[in-house]
Amino acid sequence: MKRSIISLMGCYMLWIACNNQQVRQTTQTDEQTFRKTFSAFQQAVKANDREKVRKFIHFPLQTAPQWTNDDRPDKKAGLVTADTFTEYYPLIFHPDVRRLLPGAGEEELNEIDAPAEDYYKTIRAGTDSGSRLYEVYLQYPEPGTHAESYFAVVFGQFSGEYKAVAYYGKWPVVDK
Repeated sequence: MKRSIISLMGCYMLWIACNNQQVRQTTQTDEQTFRKTFSAFQQAVKANDREKVRKFIHFPLQTAPQWTNDDRPDKKAGLVTADTFTEYYPLIFHPDVRRLLPGAGEEELNEIDAPAEDYYKTIRAGTDSGSRLYEVYLQYPEPGTHAESYFAVVFGQFSGEYKAVAYYGKWPVVDK
């Protein structure tokens, strides 16, 4: 009886260890996949190559300013479709984005874990089940003023590939 319990406990502990390892491998694989995509995205932005940048975007791209749970935004107002992307490209990938995003590193990257905010819940919709959201956030001084500006790009995984699913900045992109 004692041996059976010890064997059963050993099997249970092995099962837990295997499941934890699988979760770690999935997270590492997600992160590795994201980092590879992000590096290529940075190069496309640096080169200002609209067609390459387009390949890293999941449409529709949410460009509304980030909202909180207390806000009641029109979530469709900031959507940029594949058809309107060329029109809004200069407003999304403006000179500061093209200057700063290619140099973004560890300090600017965040994994968005189990989002509580409606903004991230909305962004997560349609992404691969169990995948992670990643965000690059950059803040910078506005030239000639004491004001700060910022922008962020949020990435989600779709059919195993990471793509930009949202962009937000100090000012709205789509003015409807």
